[in-house]
Amino acid sequence: MKCENEITEQTPFIKMFLIVDRLQQRLLSTSTQSQVALVESLTKRQEKSIFVVSRLSRVKPEGVTLTELAERLNMTVPATSVLVESMVQKDLMSRVPSPTDRRAVCIRLSTQGQEIYENCCRQVEHYTRHLVEKLSEEENEYFGRIIRKFYDELFTEEQG
Repeated sequence: MKCENEITEQTPFIKMFLIVDRLQQRLLSTSTQSQVALVESLTKRQEKSIFVVSRLSRVKPEGVTLTELAERLNMTVPATSVLVESMVQKDLMSRVPSPTDRRAVCIRLSTQGQEIYENCCRQVEHYTRHLVEKLSEEENEYFGRIIRKFYDELFTEEQG
């Protein structure tokens, strides 16, 4: 019986994960066939690396070091290097010389990687806007506060 109570208490989170999965399915259904094939071929770590590189590139437009990316992905530098190489081969990332250390390279999204990332963001915005329109103003504010709390709890250490 205790297990049933735990599942019941977690139901909102399970539903949240199902919502994210459904958004991902809809996102893929509106992408071009070549983008769908490419995105479907990515591992979860590769997907995450695209989002991490994009997010970090906002504050470091020259690119992200392999060490920084490894730390954010919770991977070793050698494993991250292999991951980046696979992304370079798929033309989703590129390596560029570091402007501050000639021995180092920086990692950035390629034009195709940036296009896929931006398309994903636009589509997610479109679908979520449609969902939010179904909420009252009060529900939307309350939901926003809850999501910000979750986000701050999960991502504050990454931004520091």
